[in-house]
Amino acid sequence: MFKILTNILFLLISSLLVTGGIFLSDASISENENRSLTSFPSVFTEKGLNREFGTVFEKALVDHLIIRDTLIDIHASFLNIFNTKGNKNVLIGRDGWLFRNAFGNKHNFHNLNAYQRKIILTEQEKKKIAQKLKRTVAWAQKNKIKVYLIVPSEKPQIYTRYFPNFFKRRNNPPLNRQVGALMPKGITFIPMEEKLKSAVLNAPVPLYWKTDTHWNYSGAFIAYQELMRAIKRDFPAVTYFTRNDFDIQLKNEIIESEGDKGGILYKMLKNPDYADKTAYEFFSLKKPRTTKTIHSSIRYGLYQTPDALNHLNVVMYHDSYGNYMIDFLKDTFKNLRTIRFNPKGEKWNIWLDEEQQSILDFKPDILIFEISELKLIELTRMWRG
Repeated sequence: MFKILTNILFLLISSLLVTGGIFLSDASISENENRSLTSFPSVFTEKGLNREFGTVFEKALVDHLIIRDTLIDIHASFLNIFNTKGNKNVLIGRDGWLFRNAFGNKHNFHNLNAYQRKIILTEQEKKKIAQKLKRTVAWAQKNKIKVYLIVPSEKPQIYTRYFPNFFKRRNNPPLNRQVGALMPKGITFIPMEEKLKSAVLNAPVPLYWKTDTHWNYSGAFIAYQELMRAIKRDFPAVTYFTRNDFDIQLKNEIIESEGDKGGILYKMLKNPDYADKTAYEFFSLKKPRTTKTIHSSIRYGLYQTPDALNHLNVVMYHDSYGNYMIDFLKDTFKNLRTIRFNPKGEKWNIWLDEEQQSILDFKPDILIFEISELKLIELTRMWRG
């Protein structure tokens, strides 16, 4: 019944859009349908009058309506709204995997647009990001601080095989590659896309929660090790944890990074049929460290570990993905200060201007930026002015 209503509503809206004006596109490929579009025919051929002109012209006209892709997106949205494939917040993928649907705000890029690689940084955005990064390098080098930027990939990029297949992707470069091309010398750039895709092939458990948007501790640990390998190239004496240093238990439990149980997407879907029964890995050190939490709030954290692996001071800017890395990092470094650039209920930004003196007072050896791919636009907000 829902599908019938969906099709009726879609046809009504389609009719209104089409009668509002017919505008033609000169595109040759449909990105949504991943196929070539019908070309407009000639009235005459080498053999004379083209007897198939009418039929082919009609197909070409429909194919080249400039609102065609919009109509396809609207149809998919109606299916989601009526819960045949999810709802306005959640897409239901294969095997119980849930994904964030068309959702965005003034800070985020649109999730589906990012997945479909429709997002291309403007020249102004690229110029601003390049300027902010160069300013960061100059400031860091002046104060003898090494800078690292690690970029977690969004869940659909890594588990594409479970993502609804009616969303097609363009050949545009993903955001991490667009930003990577702007990276100045002096910042070690660590995109996680290829590393995670490779790890997924042999991973004993999922690296992301099935009913949440984030990676889990298994995914975060892979990122931790990749980050530490990069740091070791600059600090050869640095050591870091391996899986052998942990007791790893399998638990059927979801721990969302904001403290909720069950996963963000499961709660948005409000459907008990999609409760997650998967077992995930949970890490605990075989030889616990004497970490002291000096301060912990949604925006700031300060951790001291006298018997840490390395006697270095580290500052990390992070989003919600970084929450999963903190447990590994605070036992790795003697002093760890964390700054959440997108806490709940507050404006998102980095604004190093506001933090630079307190950062320098901390005397860091290392400055880490952990920014998930969808939030890389925040690099335009590294410095004011």
